[in-house]
Amino acid sequence: MTIGIMTINYHLPNTQNLKEKRQVIQSIKKVLHNQFNVSISEINHLNLWQKSLIGISTISNNRKMVDKIFNKVIEKFSHFNNGYILDYNTEYINA
Repeated sequence: MTIGIMTINYHLPNTQNLKEKRQVIQSIKKVLHNQFNVSISEINHLNLWQKSLIGISTISNNRKMVDKIFNKVIEKFSHFNNGYILDYNTEYINA
């Protein structure tokens, strides 16, 4: 069994306040959860309105499937028109 953990540093250049940022992040979270069945949360930069650190996790019986899901998540982020990925990191735990 493989547990995958991904963090995405996301920049939202067009948001003007925290309320707007939270609406955008909530929308992204819903889309990713519904489409890829991942757990997702904003884990840092909660009080900055143009930056977010998003944590995503998933579990599968093999690492290839986890990689496939994470690749699709990154691809989906490129379709969101409200921001862009600054960087991302993935970690794996074999249990």
